[in-house]
Formats: sequence, C-alpha cells, structure tokens
Amino acid sequence: MKKNTLTSLGIITILVFVVALSGCTTQQQNQNISAKGTKLAIYNNGTTWAHVDLVMENVTFKNGSVGTIYAEAFMKPVNGSVTIDLSQLLGYGDEKLPPGTQIRILSWKGLFNNTTGVGGTAALDITFQGWSNTLLPESADQKYPVTFAPLPIAQLPANITDNIVYIHFSAAEAAIYDNDTDEPLFEEELLTVDQNGRVTITFVQTPILCTLMTHPA
Repeated sequence: MKKNTLTSLGIITILVFVVALSGCTTQQQNQNISAKGTKLAIYNNGTTWAHVDLVMENVTFKNGSVGTIYAEAFMKPVNGSVTIDLSQLLGYGDEKLPPGTQIRILSWKGLFNNTTGVGGTAALDITFQGWSNTLLPESADQKYPVTFAPLPIAQLPANITDNIVYIHFSAAEAAIYDNDTDEPLFEEELLTVDQNGRVTITFVQTPILCTLMTHPA
C-alpha cells in the first residue's frame, strides 16, 4: 500500500466478520456474511493470483464515529473471490447501509503467483460487485470490470494459500502487511448505496500505473 499519497494507508486481517472496532486483527476465510447487509465482492478472472489493497476513507460507523478501514485481498486465479461485509464492518450487522451512504475507496492492485510466471508479466482481470438484501448477488446487481496489462508478476507470500482478505482499522497495524513495490496499479472508486440498498460503483480515477503519478518513497 502506498503511504503518503492522499492518505496514510494500511490494512487488517479480515474477517468478514469483525470483532468490534477494537483495532485487533482477525483472520478468516469468507464466512459469517450477513444475509441482508451491504457487501462488496471482488472476483479474479485472470490466470494469476490477484492482489487488491483497499483504503476506505473517512467512513461513518453506526455509532457516529468516523474512521478509515484498510483491507488487503488475495484471490486465487480463475474465479477466486472475496466478499467484504460492509454492514458488519460499520456496525450495522444484518442491516443494509443507510440510503445515501458513500464510501471513497483508494485501491492499489498487483499480480502474484507461486512459481509460474514470477518475474514476467500478465493481465489483471478482476470485477467488483456490490449488493444488499440477499446473501448472494442477484442478476440486477451490476458488475464493474477492471482490466489492465501488462503488470509484473510478484512472488506470492508463503502464508497465502487461499482466497483471503485482511482488514484493519489502524494504519499502524496495517503497515505490517505493506508490500508497496508489488502493487503498481492505482485506482479510486466511489461506492454509493441507494434507498433500496442497490450499490453503484463509480470510477473516479481509472487504473493508472503508480509510476505515472506521485509515488511515495
């Protein structure tokens, strides 16, 4: 994650089920997803592992407090995916997020693999999808593809063996998972929830290589 541009970044082990807003970290596979809450899924359609760092800036929790959520997702090649339960993260449990909720997301992306192709390049091919009211998305819930090529393929960390997302509420805790050099692609999204819980994702900044923008040391 990049640290000096726009905000100080990081991430925490996820959950998708969060143990309060205590700042402690948890690590789980996608489970305990709320049935009716608002979710954000990322699908990997590419042939290598996809890695996405998300920084959700200045989000408002149900208790009225404001903070930043740091998430780092790894998805297996060809149909790997993770789901982030936004309602649980923000304290709403099984309720959809309030109408008009907007979440600004800064994201950095990269490609990884165990051995095949490491040191070479490949294409990033992922899809975002948000929804509420049901456990799984429905056909009316729009998908938002993100593609870019070529990107370098980095060595997958040894501890990553399955689809997983790490989540933190503190940049300091998130920093221990930092791997800036392997996340060369930057993008900014705006996630909006309407009165029916429908999720729209607007690309404020389309994918751009970090070398083409202000890049931290």
